[in-house]
Parts: sequence; C-alpha cells; structure tokens
Amino acid sequence: MSRLHFSEIIENWKRTLPDFHFHMILSKPDENDNLESQRGYVQDIFKREIHVNDNIDVYMCGSPNMISDMTNLLKTDYLLDEDYIHADVFYPNS
Repeated sequence: MSRLHFSEIIENWKRTLPDFHFHMILSKPDENDNLESQRGYVQDIFKREIHVNDNIDVYMCGSPNMISDMTNLLKTDYLLDEDYIHADVFYPNS
C-alpha cells in the first residue's frame, strides 16, 4: 500500500496548476514502496535540487525534526518569511 495520502488530489493539482511542483522525498522508504520518490533527507535534497524564488509557498509534512530543520533552513538560508511556510507534523505511533 502506498504511504502517499491524497494522491488523487496531488495529481489533480499537478494537472491544473501550472506553477505547482511536487517533490516526494522519503528518508526511510519501505521495500514495498514503489513510489516515484527521491531517497534521503529532505534538507539535503532541498539544498541540492530545489530552486527557491521570491514567489514560493512551501508545504511539507513529516516528522517534527524534519519540519523544524526545514523551517529553520527556509528562514535562515533562503530568507523565506514564515507566512509562506506551511507544515503538518506527523508523530509516530507509540
């Protein structure tokens, strides 16, 4: 089963929003994942491959550490205002 939630919505956004870009990055993919995704830490791949311009909103979901690290990276390295950073934190089941 795919771990990507809302895949139909994301596919619709990709078709209908010309400036929408979706990057799926998995730091710990399951061997059953057959998703088209990059592997590694979001922060590393973002710095290496994602171009940030003045007209960008960043939406992300993931672990508390990843969200915190990415928020700090966007604010300090890219000077992105917090109003353009949107995130959902996912906590592991205990």
